Order: sequence, then structure tokens, then C-alpha cells
Amino acid sequence: MSPNYAALPIVPVTIDGKSAAFVLDTGAETTLITPAAAGRLGLSLVASDHKSYDAHGAVRRVLGIASLKEIRLADAPLRDQQAWCMDLPLPSGVDGLLSRDAFADLVLAIDYPKRVVEVWKGELPPPDGSRVLPVGVHSANAVRIPLTLDGVESWFMVDTGFGGQLLLDRELIGRVRSQEVAQRRHSQGVNSRIETQSRRLADPVIIGTQSFAHVVATHFPGARNMIGSGLLQNHRIIIDQKRRRFAIEPSAKPS
Repeated sequence: MSPNYAALPIVPVTIDGKSAAFVLDTGAETTLITPAAAGRLGLSLVASDHKSYDAHGAVRRVLGIASLKEIRLADAPLRDQQAWCMDLPLPSGVDGLLSRDAFADLVLAIDYPKRVVEVWKGELPPPDGSRVLPVGVHSANAVRIPLTLDGVESWFMVDTGFGGQLLLDRELIGRVRSQEVAQRRHSQGVNSRIETQSRRLADPVIIGTQSFAHVVATHFPGARNMIGSGLLQNHRIIIDQKRRRFAIEPSAKPS
């Protein structure tokens, strides 16, 4: 896992033997690639009428579709991807967003403090409600897990492409005990950038056996409940999409 921005995991991959770097985005339904990266990798674009909708509901037409084949993370082959090509608000050296579909056949582990991403064929143990949690059945195979907030369990998408800690929908932001954060913040989507409301939660957030205190939650109109990389940055998470299982455990930087 390379040095990143806003706590997002950025991983080096090869595509047909050529090097590239992508944000590992479990919240993305579709893999996205920049025009510059498509050109550098020698990818042909097929014309398309597809439109991209970001988390804010902003829409933009894609420039074309590129076929990503022979994708490898270290020595592990990932699923071939049909990548939508479009300009993206990414830092220099980052070529796109790699969706959760690329890892659908593998177990994926992200160790944030150690800055390591691993994939392997295998499976997590069955959910036990503590160390291993169930992944709910939702549209587009989104990775949603149970989270307890203010004593109430709700389902949240695990979105490693979201740099914040927690994103709350209108119902939850209006119900939980919290205090407004004075600092003005913005949310950067694929197609738009908007001002957001931020609140520090009074009660801890519980995921399995892990408790998170002083969490800052973000809200904007149309927001869905999401767990971001900002909340997970002191942990190792493991996602088994095929069997719909999720694990989280504390981790630490090497001494």
C-alpha cells in the first residue's frame, strides 16, 4: 500500500504487465480510470452512453470504456474489469479507482497502520457476531456490515474510498447525540465537491468487538450510511465478499 491522501489505500497493480496505481475503493460499484492512465497503458476506449453518478448525486457522461485485463496485485490475479474512463479528482500518480468487483473472488485484507494490502484464495470463519460479522445482502453486492450507534444497530457500507470516519443519513444524523464541529468541511465526489455538516458523536461507535470514541460524522443531503477509511486507520479489516463475511481487528505501525 503506497503513501496516500486522506487515509485512502492506494495500491500498486500491473495491467497486462504495465504498472499502475489505484485507490482501492470498496464503495465503488465500477472501476474508473483517468484518460491519461488509459493512454499510458495503451488501452483502447469503446464509445459509451454510460453516466457516472457520485455520492452527491452529481452526474457526468463517461468518455468511454476500457478493458483492463491481466490485473495483478503482487502475485495475485484479480478479476478483469470494464473500466469507465473519465477525468477524476485524484493526486498525481494515481490512475483511478479499483472497485470491489476486482476482489470478488478473493479474500481482501487491508492493514492500515502497516500499510499492507493482501489478497488470497480462502475464506473467513462463519460469522460469530464479534470477531467475524455478516455482510448484508444489498444491491450491487455492496459491503454492508452491522454497526451500533447510540445503542441501536444499523447497517453501514464499508467504503474505503471515503476518507472521512463516518457518513450518516438524515435519519441518523437527526437522532444521535452529537455536537457540531465548527470547522467547515467539504466532501469530494467523483463529479462534484460540496460543503458538508460535521458533528462529533457523544457516544462510541461499535463494530464487532471494536469501540471508536470521539468519532466525527459527516452529513449532506442524500447521504447514505458509510464507514470510511478515516475510522479504520488503526485497524486491519478483512473482507470475504464471496461468503459475505467481514472481520476487523486492531493493528499498529511496525516499531
